[in-house]
Amino acid sequence: MDDVKPLFMLPEDSLTEDVLIPAFQCAQAVDCMVGFFSSRVLGSLAPGLATYIRNSNNTLRLIISPLLRPEDKEAIERGLKSPSDLAETTMANLFVSEDEIQQHTLKCLSWLLSAGRLEIKVALMQNALFHPKVWLFQRDNDILAVHGSSNITYSGVHHNIEQIAVSKSWRGDDHHYIVNKL
Repeated sequence: MDDVKPLFMLPEDSLTEDVLIPAFQCAQAVDCMVGFFSSRVLGSLAPGLATYIRNSNNTLRLIISPLLRPEDKEAIERGLKSPSDLAETTMANLFVSEDEIQQHTLKCLSWLLSAGRLEIKVALMQNALFHPKVWLFQRDNDILAVHGSSNITYSGVHHNIEQIAVSKSWRGDDHHYIVNKL
């Protein structure tokens, strides 16, 4: 990830292909906090996410605001059922592949939660909105932080005009400070 540019302007630059997918593919742990989340983005991240799920024993951890699309809320509720209930009803023969994630994002969201591969915490604020946008990809002692204005939504990574900075913990004191602060 040394060759990743330090700044991306979306949608002109390809954050998904140039940063997020490769970061998922080599990460041992991934943490993220955002104001808005939509499962639709999982299809865009499928090549990296499927590799991460196969290669890492760690859970993908998200902290999000409570503002969700109804279908995502339902998928999360389904994912909170017991793994055997979910397997019997919707995912009996699922192999988590890139195609499955792209074609069945809501089912994959439920399965990831049920299988313990995704942990979602909802940040409830009084008189405020939880609104950071941070991805942290860790490999050994190195952390790549992807941070800026983009939420984890399809529009946030593909359509909106957004700015994203990339900080690398191994690139000196300023980068190390940013990564630790995030």
